[in-house]
Amino acid sequence: MIFEASAPWEILFGSSTAPSATSKWKFTFGLFLIFLQCVLLVFNSLLTQFLFEELELESPFIMTYIGMSLMAFLLPLHYYAAQKSSSPPHQESSTDTACIPSVGCCTSPSFDSLAHDMNKATTYTDFVDIAVQRSQKLVEDHTTRWNHRKHVLAALYITPAMFLADWAFNAALIRTSIASSTVLVSIQSIFVYAFAVVLRLDFYSVWKLLGILAGVAGTALTMLHDTTVVSSLETEETNDNFMVEDDTATSQWWGDSLAILAAMIYAIYTIQVRLFCPENEELYSMQLLLGYIGAVALVLMAPAAIWLLLITQQVQLTSASLGMVLIKGLFDFCISDYLLFRSVILTGPTVPTVGLGLSIPMAFLLDFAFGNDDVFSWYSMVGALACLAGFFAVNLVPDPTTSCSCQDGGNDAVDTKDSKEASLMDDTASVT
Repeated sequence: MIFEASAPWEILFGSSTAPSATSKWKFTFGLFLIFLQCVLLVFNSLLTQFLFEELELESPFIMTYIGMSLMAFLLPLHYYAAQKSSSPPHQESSTDTACIPSVGCCTSPSFDSLAHDMNKATTYTDFVDIAVQRSQKLVEDHTTRWNHRKHVLAALYITPAMFLADWAFNAALIRTSIASSTVLVSIQSIFVYAFAVVLRLDFYSVWKLLGILAGVAGTALTMLHDTTVVSSLETEETNDNFMVEDDTATSQWWGDSLAILAAMIYAIYTIQVRLFCPENEELYSMQLLLGYIGAVALVLMAPAAIWLLLITQQVQLTSASLGMVLIKGLFDFCISDYLLFRSVILTGPTVPTVGLGLSIPMAFLLDFAFGNDDVFSWYSMVGALACLAGFFAVNLVPDPTTSCSCQDGGNDAVDTKDSKEASLMDDTASVT
C-alpha cells in the first residue's frame, strides 16, 4: 500500500495505518530542527538589539549583505567534503540526466541549454519567459539529481526574496519598536498557510487555521506585555520631560509597513524552498544551495555595498560592529537558514513558521530562570500558552486526504479478500 501523505498525528504517535519508520524519523527530526531554530532566534534578537542600541549600526542593508554573503563560505566547505569523499554526490553533469536508480531514465529537459536560450532572447519578455519556464522545470522535476547549474538556478530564484525579506525586517526594527515588528512579522505563518493551500502544498482545516491564529495572538499578547512594562518604566523616568517629534508617527507607519512586507516575502521564499527542493534530499545538497545563495547575494549586491562603505562612506563599520555583524550572520543565516530550509522539506512549509512561535515560551522560561520580576502577567502567560496551543494544533490535525486514502486502501483489501473467497468457492463447486 502506498501513502501519498501522512498525518502529523500518525507520524508522531503511530497508528495501524501509519507510514514507514523513515517518515516518522524525518518529521521528528524536522521538529527538532525547528526547536534549534527557535533557540537561535532568541539569540539573534539579542544580537540585533545590541547592534542597534549599543553599537549604533543603523544600516539594514549592510547588515543583511554581510550576513547573507557569509553563506558563500559554505561552497569551499562543500568542495572540501566532496574531495574527502570517494564519490562526490553532486558532480557536474553535461546532460543533467543523472537519476536515482529506482526512477529509471529521466525525460526532463537539460538545464545546460540555458546559455542557448539566453542567446536567442532579444526582448524583456523573452527573458521573463525563460525565467518562468526554468522555474516550472524546478517545480515539476523532483526525480532528477541536481548538478551545479540546477543549484545555481534555484539560488537565483530564492536569493532576491530572501535578501529583501531580511532587509525589510532589519529596516523595520530601526523605524518601529521591536514589539510591533515582531508581531507583524509573525503573521508570515498566515501568508505561508494561504500560499500552501492555494498551491496544494498543505490541506485546509479550520482547526489548523485556528492554531495559526492562536500562535499569532500569543505573540501579540507577549509583545503587548513587553510594551506595557517598557512604557511604564519610561513614564517613571521621563515624567514631565515627555516630547513627541512630528515625524515619529510617520516613521512608525513605515516601520510597520516594512514588517508586513517582510512577513509576505518570508512566506514567498519559504514556499519557494518547498516547491523547488525535492523531498528526497539525496538528489541535491542543501549546503551547496545555501552556498550559492550567499555567492549570488555577494556578487549582485556588491556595487551597492561598495557605494555605501567606500565611496559615500554613509556607513561606518568599527571593528566591534563588524565582529558582531559577522557573528550574527553566522548564526542568523548560515545556521538558522539551514535549519529553516531543512525543516521546510521535512515537515512542510506551515509547521516551521508556526513553530517559530515557540521562541515566546522559551523566552518566558529564560526570563523566569534569570529572576526577571516583570515576566509574570496575564498577557505573558496566556501568550506563551497560546503559542504552544497553536503549534500543537497545527501538528496534530489529521490530514483528511490521508485518512481517505487509508480507508480506500482498506476497502480495496476487503474487496480483494472477498473476491478470492468467491473464486475459491466457485472452484470447489466445479470440482464437486
